[in-house]
Amino acid sequence: MKLIIFICFLFAANVVIGQTLVVYPSPKKGFKKESDIYLISITQNGQKKKAFVYKTKAGNGLSREWGRQQNTNLHFVTFSFSGIVTIEVIKLNSSASKAVIKPNRLGILTGKIIAQDRNRKLTFKLSKASKLAIEFDDDAKRKNPLIIFADTLEKIENIPNRSSNTYEVTETYGLAQLDASKNTVYFKPGIYDIGYWDIPSNIKQVYIEGGAYVIGYLNRSANQIKINGRGIISNEGYPYHYPSKFGVIDDNNKNWYLPINIKGGERHLIEGITIIESTGYNIELNAENSLIENVKICGFRFNNDGITIIGIGNTINNCFLRVNDDAIVIYASNLVINNCNFWQLQGSVVQFGWRPHSMSNIAISNCDVLYDEGYDSEGNIGFINAMNHQKANDRTTVQNVSISNVYFDTPIIRFLDIRGERLSTIPTQIPNINQPPWVFKDFKFSNIFFSQNTAVKPLIYLHGFSTEYPLLNFVFQNIYFNKKKLEQKLKSFRKFVAI
Repeated sequence: MKLIIFICFLFAANVVIGQTLVVYPSPKKGFKKESDIYLISITQNGQKKKAFVYKTKAGNGLSREWGRQQNTNLHFVTFSFSGIVTIEVIKLNSSASKAVIKPNRLGILTGKIIAQDRNRKLTFKLSKASKLAIEFDDDAKRKNPLIIFADTLEKIENIPNRSSNTYEVTETYGLAQLDASKNTVYFKPGIYDIGYWDIPSNIKQVYIEGGAYVIGYLNRSANQIKINGRGIISNEGYPYHYPSKFGVIDDNNKNWYLPINIKGGERHLIEGITIIESTGYNIELNAENSLIENVKICGFRFNNDGITIIGIGNTINNCFLRVNDDAIVIYASNLVINNCNFWQLQGSVVQFGWRPHSMSNIAISNCDVLYDEGYDSEGNIGFINAMNHQKANDRTTVQNVSISNVYFDTPIIRFLDIRGERLSTIPTQIPNINQPPWVFKDFKFSNIFFSQNTAVKPLIYLHGFSTEYPLLNFVFQNIYFNKKKLEQKLKSFRKFVAI
């Protein structure tokens, strides 16, 4: 009997360990958010699997809520793999003759687009995990773009073993009555409207399996938590700036619920999930020595900031952020941002300062800006921006910042915009002459690759607070335009600079 059990265990283990392609099911049969434009299948070792393609869409209500995103759609698919796969995309009722796959530097070659009656078929190979934006030439305004999230296989240690300590969600009311002996909450494929959930301190992991669609808001205080999986968190059906009353513009962001809000503690992990249709900000992590990895954010609304990061020793790695405000807002030190893709609808990619906070030792590297649709060159815009809108009650110093290996697949209005003299438009927050300034110093930019110029200048806008408090030691090395290195030296700037 022991031998039979052992052999069965080995067989089961091999099925899991040997799996090199995983596609995820629809949350339910006839799910309303299935794409009506794209069909996708993935083939590996002669085995072809159909992948479920989601469609998320902006509304057509208040212009302040949706802005230029009104009636825009976004289609996306997630699968996990290792090895080499062939991806087949069929675009229904299409006249496309060409397609571009971004990031450009991946050099993914597409085969010829094949006409199939009124449809078009695109095929290409993929050999490593990537986050791809596919642009067909019959959708110039990008009203129905396609995103492919080709993930690595999940780590075994991140998948709950579904033991007696695991609560498998079947009815959401059970979340309010969790037994104290449970330490893991497991969302299987399905649809769950959980509302606002204050995660109990005994819960150490919230696992959202691929195919699970969780509607609501996750809040956690202090205790270490792991929120991961390949499923989706959505704010579908909740009003703008919830819990603000529907139709009322409430700019008090302290009251807004977030899809994920972690306050305090250390060694948290947010991994693998996709967040869509947020009613305000998406993620706020106020902690130490924590990791946000392989998170995908797809937003439409104004104030859809991607990640607000607060604390010391945190890392944001391998994330995709398509947001309609700042992608990453920093109030942190000893921070690493690496290998992220950005699709900027407006706002800045990295925002260094809405309110005063001293920060140091920040490294940003290996990032791709796929699109930047910003249009206001005088406000919150650019890859790096510091708005300085709130008065500094104490002297604020931002220092020791490294930005390297950044690639732009799109024209941009502004790369860098730091103005120490920029004043708040709010009367109660305008600094007076006796208040200490913001100080920015020791910024190094290296290996920056611009693909196209824009008619808007300057590309870099730097202005110190005053002659007494200038910007210090801004260094630029290896700057490229259309693969051609800019030969003239860019000096370290101490006063106003426009290039």
